[in-house]
Amino acid sequence: TTEMAIAQRGYEAGYKDREILEAGTFIFGGDMSSRLFQELRAKKGWTYGAYAFDRFLEIPRRHGGSYLLYAFPATDHTQEATLRALELYREYVSKGVTAKELDFAKRSLTNAYPFKFATSKARLTARLYQFLDGAPLLSVPAYRKEMSSITRASLLKAVQKIHDPENVAIVLVGDPAAIEKTKAAIPNLKETI
Repeated sequence: TTEMAIAQRGYEAGYKDREILEAGTFIFGGDMSSRLFQELRAKKGWTYGAYAFDRFLEIPRRHGGSYLLYAFPATDHTQEATLRALELYREYVSKGVTAKELDFAKRSLTNAYPFKFATSKARLTARLYQFLDGAPLLSVPAYRKEMSSITRASLLKAVQKIHDPENVAIVLVGDPAAIEKTKAAIPNLKETI
């Protein structure tokens, strides 16, 4: 397999559109229902998993963290999976999400949010992030209100303000021949190491 990571700078923990962006990330790559997973795994079978994350590796969020697309395609599908992930990312940033995707995300995230406070460890972690990184700790009713106010237009505006699919770092670890073939196929590649 090849380990594929496509990353760019994220946003601070207290960023005003954090919940909107998290809803977008859920739709684009948050779980098995996401666009990224459905296209690269369910439809094409190129990889066992494909996800997108905000603040990957727990980089201190007050410093912006990162946004990451991650997959581990079979070596033979490195090029196709990488190029399609980039294409999906461009489409997400340029066109946004569908009404159906947004409705599903709002329901899913609203229903899952209370479980972030289900244990003492989870509550302590949330308070630590609030104290150390400035991450707001919304009550369940406040979170529900925030989720219900998200529109397709507000999500697209927030995504386009932060995301730049033409300015990313791409890291591929695996078979050198597959990686060289993939690098040669990536348009506008500026620098390789």
